[in-house]
Amino acid sequence: MSETPRPSEVLDTEDAVCPLPVLLTREALKGLKAGQVLKIITRDPATKTDIPVWANRMGNEVLRVEEEAGGRLVFYVRKGVAKAVSEQEEDVEMSSKRVKHYRLQLRDGGLKSVESDVTLEIPVYVKVNGRKVVIIMATPNRLDDLAVGYLLDEGIVDEMKQILGVKVRGNKVEVETEKDVSNRVKEAEKIQLITSECLSLEHYLQATATEHLPKVQAAYHVDAEELSRLVLEFNIQGKSDKRPGGIHSAALFEKGVLKHYVLDVSRHSAVDKVLGAGACDHIDFAQSIIMTSGRQPASMVLKAARMNIPISASMRGPIYSGVLAAQRTGITLICYATANRFDIYSGADRIRLP
Repeated sequence: MSETPRPSEVLDTEDAVCPLPVLLTREALKGLKAGQVLKIITRDPATKTDIPVWANRMGNEVLRVEEEAGGRLVFYVRKGVAKAVSEQEEDVEMSSKRVKHYRLQLRDGGLKSVESDVTLEIPVYVKVNGRKVVIIMATPNRLDDLAVGYLLDEGIVDEMKQILGVKVRGNKVEVETEKDVSNRVKEAEKIQLITSECLSLEHYLQATATEHLPKVQAAYHVDAEELSRLVLEFNIQGKSDKRPGGIHSAALFEKGVLKHYVLDVSRHSAVDKVLGAGACDHIDFAQSIIMTSGRQPASMVLKAARMNIPISASMRGPIYSGVLAAQRTGITLICYATANRFDIYSGADRIRLP
């Protein structure tokens, strides 16, 4: 075994989950000189691929990886001489995660394993002079700019020169101001969470936890051709309801039969409505498919999981928290669904191939 590298700094991320270990690693390496080594300690299994992939893309080098008892991982990363990409390109890298999944194309190639980029989102905690102001769900890049922009455009500070300093650590941003803005901070605390309308803080924390998640026990399967028919039926409903733009839809299919189809301006409310209608109608959720028009973050996936619905299909893409939630609850998550193509991010065994 090669000799253990001597680190210039140690970064402990044992309590952090994707994408925070990579975010913290990025920040820690900024404080090192080219050639110096950072030791990273983590327990998130996703880092086994995330840190090496990120390091390689950014021009850094993973010298050694140690797997210890209890799932503890230790990385030794040497900072590169020069960045391999621009700051803008690095921001793009930090906003998504490469995910392996299956793509089923009924009339052109069958089932194959592919990789695609899935959007990341984290809770960003902003404090001013040590006092909590807001939690903002956002992609994990340019968090200093996010905090400054929020303080200015919400009127908590009046001008840029009032901001004396901004420090970022992981998903926490500390802002120091020259002016006592405690009254404005107190007013802002009335609205402590700003969502992207994709994911709430509670659902993010639930999806990244490993305990107390619902487990889907349904053994329901569906033929790929049947699923294609249901997607067509869902889309036909959308064209026939004369709905205005900017509205979402959700449907419940029980054993291949459309039971309920609803509309709402909110993708979350559309799902709540269709699940409520199904419950009032006493449908068998374990023999059902939920189909939606909106993106799939953890909040959407967890709604289906709690109802023991085995298959969730969407016309749009996933958020990475939704992929995690699907994998950990046992849901079959299908995104970018069309009559001919399905991207299956978990539970592909529930789809019977032609």
